[in-house]
Amino acid sequence: ISKVFEEEITPGFTLSHSKEHIDVTLGEEFFEKQKPTEEPIKTTVLGTPPKLETEDVVADLVEQISELTAIIEQLRRDHQVTHKQMEKDMEEKCNEMQEEHDNKMREIQGFHIIQVNNLEEQYKKELRNERATAQEKLATMQKEYKYLKNTFRVYQDSISDEMEEKWLRRQAEWKKSERTEREKALLQQKQSLTKRFEMELEEQKKIIQNNSFLLGRVYEEEREKFQKQQQIALENIEALNAKIKA
Repeated sequence: ISKVFEEEITPGFTLSHSKEHIDVTLGEEFFEKQKPTEEPIKTTVLGTPPKLETEDVVADLVEQISELTAIIEQLRRDHQVTHKQMEKDMEEKCNEMQEEHDNKMREIQGFHIIQVNNLEEQYKKELRNERATAQEKLATMQKEYKYLKNTFRVYQDSISDEMEEKWLRRQAEWKKSERTEREKALLQQKQSLTKRFEMELEEQKKIIQNNSFLLGRVYEEEREKFQKQQQIALENIEALNAKIKA
């Protein structure tokens, strides 16, 4: 709401003005005239009409209106000048604020870009480290698996050679003996040894399979953990990019 200014120009004549409009108020005092001093009654000459008081009021009113018109015109010009100056000042202030805002935004965007670049570099470094660590663990587990596999083969070959040697020795002894009972006993012993060998071999296979399964599960857990960490890092980078674009 604009502020209204009031000014009494003459008694009974009040001028109110604001940025939007100008008002004039005429009071009773404006139309009142000072009473003339008492004078002796003069006889009027016939044929000369008395001057009407209304004519004085009208003349005074015309003069006041002329002055009012000049004042209003001056106020209008002053108002226009003031309005133009205010528009100019406002435009300069807006331009200054816009420039300050643009500079601040460029500064913030530059700072965010630097932050994003630093975070991306940090995440890339962490990913490289995690990848290198995972590869080292995988290489270690592969070496351990290969070692266990070779150990099992060596053990299997050793058991086979030992059993074959025992069997050949028993077979030689069996050939030397001609008794049926001994032949039967040797045959039963062979079957027992063969069954024992098969059971030991099956047990070793189960041990190797369990070890292989454990190694495979550890490797799978490490791989899933690495993938989750990589996914979280990528989601963080995308969130930062979305904030900058917003």
